[in-house]
Amino acid sequence: MSDDIASKTDAAFLRRMADNIEKYGWYVIEVMEEGDFPAFAYTIGLFQQFTHPEGIVVGLPLDTLGQEMNEGRSYWPSVLPSDFLNEAEYSFGIVHPAQYEEYFGQAIRCYEHSTFPALQLYWPDKQGWYPSNPHFDPILHTRQPDLSLPLNSMEE
Repeated sequence: MSDDIASKTDAAFLRRMADNIEKYGWYVIEVMEEGDFPAFAYTIGLFQQFTHPEGIVVGLPLDTLGQEMNEGRSYWPSVLPSDFLNEAEYSFGIVHPAQYEEYFGQAIRCYEHSTFPALQLYWPDKQGWYPSNPHFDPILHTRQPDLSLPLNSMEE
């Protein structure tokens, strides 16, 4: 693809994203799985429109979370309403800023900085453990990395 076509395509994408944020208050970026890197989805616009942290989900769909936030519901680490996602058990954690470049690339481009807050939705393994617990299923660590940790902690 030539640079001219790429820049027109990029400009069209950024315009569509900005239009959706203006119209709906948020936009979802979905990143497909590649090799050992799991698929994930994250929001852009929640901080700009609602002064609410952006959200990221690794391994689960983000649609329900984004819709509820768009309706004005707020979520903060470890605080969930009783009817969240059909009363399933989930938790939130603050994403470490060192993770932003790897997981929030388009949000950084949109905001033109990386100082926005972000929360990760954690889902438990079959035993009810979350990624921060040492008993969490080690196989699932690659499907749901704990983004509250700095990059070097995740590599150990």
